[in-house]
Order: sequence, then C-alpha cells, then structure tokens
Amino acid sequence: MSPTGIPTLTLKQPWATLVAEGVKTWETRSARTAHRGRILIHAGKGIHPGDVGGYVLGERPNAHDWGIYCRGDHPKRPTFLAPQGVIVASAMLTDCCPVGGPYSFRTGHVEGDEGDHPGQAVVVLHPPLHGEDLWTLIHDDATGRQHDITDQLPFGHWDTATVALALADVKPTAERCPWCWGSGWDVRNYNPGNDPDECGVCRGQGGCDPIPARGMPGWWRWSPT
Repeated sequence: MSPTGIPTLTLKQPWATLVAEGVKTWETRSARTAHRGRILIHAGKGIHPGDVGGYVLGERPNAHDWGIYCRGDHPKRPTFLAPQGVIVASAMLTDCCPVGGPYSFRTGHVEGDEGDHPGQAVVVLHPPLHGEDLWTLIHDDATGRQHDITDQLPFGHWDTATVALALADVKPTAERCPWCWGSGWDVRNYNPGNDPDECGVCRGQGGCDPIPARGMPGWWRWSPT
C-alpha cells in the first residue's frame, strides 16, 4: 500500500453495503494484515454472484436510501440498488484472526492446532449440536472467552486457509465522514491552537454521501486528492 492516505479495502457488492449497515462484521481474506486501526470500505464494481439471503436493507430501521440491496424475484437475476465504485463506510480493524478448527469440546482447543497461535484470537469451527445441518463458528478472543459468530456464516469463506478480519465501530459515510472522521475539520490543515479549516470532503457536516473512488483490488490507500 502507498504510505499516504487511509487504508482501504475494496469489497464486491452486496458485501460492502452489508458491512456499512452492520450486518457483516467479519471479512475473510486469504492473506494476513498487520494493520490495526482505521480503515475504509470501498464498494467495487464487481457483484458477488451468489445468493446471500435476499437482504432488503431499506427495511432496516437505520438503513440509508443508498444502502439497499434487493435480490429480486429471481435469485439469478438480482436487482442491485446499492452503490458501486464508491467508499461507503469507515471502521476500526481490531484483529486479524486465523481460521482454525474444528474446535474440540473435549480438550478445549482447536484440534490439530495446538500451540500454533498462542495468545492470539482464533476463529474456529465446531460440529453442529442437537442435529443442526450447519457447523457454527466461535471467536476465541485470546483470553479464553468464546463468542458465537454463527450469524456471519453466509458472509465469508470460513476455511483453514483464510484469516478473518474483525470490524468494529462501523459507520456508513452518511454518519461519519471517512476523511475527517466525523469532526468536520480538514485534518490536513489542523494546527493546535488555531481554528481548523472546514473538511473539504463533507464540507464541515461530519457525514456525506458515498464518495466516488476508482479503487483497486484488495488493500489500497485513499485520500481526497
């Protein structure tokens, strides 16, 4: 990635909008990243070909008009009202967890993974309980506490060749300008003791429409200029 700008991750639709609206809180990737902190979510011009459940985000209480994805009447002919080629959200990347598994209730460890990730949070699979058809996911937060993230199963590729990025404090651009982080100040012209200049992206409003950006596959860095 370029040394300037904010780390940005391009996702296909509807994944990008599902992140922006707080539905998808984990992103699975094939490669690790050492970055922690602020990132931006960019909606690329690609569309995921699979069926992700036909979410109609416009029916969600806090959904934005630009954040609607509708599968339509036929699953192979989806209707997308979600934006493409724009930055749709900002978030905090809090962890990059290897996907291991399966989890063993007998030993309390990830089977076949003893000692590979000491002290590190791991996302693991465990077999279905009570006759369910699908395996479920557990997030071990490296302190021994476990959190069920089964609701994320439809939104990623959960196998042992991947890592899972934990996304927190996700806000669409309508709620937080990705450049000034909602302050309305232009971070490039801020000097302690002086009045900051108005942010040139959100025009001092703290939030804005999705921001057109060409983007790149995977990770890259965005800045307004």
